[in-house]
Amino acid sequence: MDFVPDVSAIRTDHIEVDKETLDMLTALGMSEIPGVVRVDPVPVQQIPFGR
Repeated sequence: MDFVPDVSAIRTDHIEVDKETLDMLTALGMSEIPGVVRVDPVPVQQIPFGR
């Protein structure tokens, strides 16, 4: 492959994770990874199931 993109598709300068993922990284001793940012989950409206 001889094409090098200007911007990598795998950018790791800003990684958004939820609280559970950040807790897991902390338990593994990896909570200080640069660029990891905690975000609050966005509530999603439940769609009623009916027939």
